[in-house]
Amino acid sequence: MEIWLNEVCDRMIEQGGRTCDEYVQEFKKVTRGNGYEGRPLIEEFKRGLSGAIRKKLAEAEEPLSTIGE
Repeated sequence: MEIWLNEVCDRMIEQGGRTCDEYVQEFKKVTRGNGYEGRPLIEEFKRGLSGAIRKKLAEAEEPLSTIGE
C-alpha cells in the first residue's frame, strides 16, 4: 500500500493559487475509489496545501481528521 501512495503522490496536486474548496475537490477526484484512507492520505492532503494554511493547521488545537474538515 505504501508503494501505491508514493506513486499517487508523484501525481498529487498542490493548492497553488486555488481556493481551499477547489483544492479539496481536485484532491478527492485524484484519490477517489483507491481504497486508501487514514493518516497517510491526510498528511499528503496537508502537504499540498499552501504554506500559510499548513501553518494554521499545525497550530490548531484539534488536528485535521478528515479531508472534508
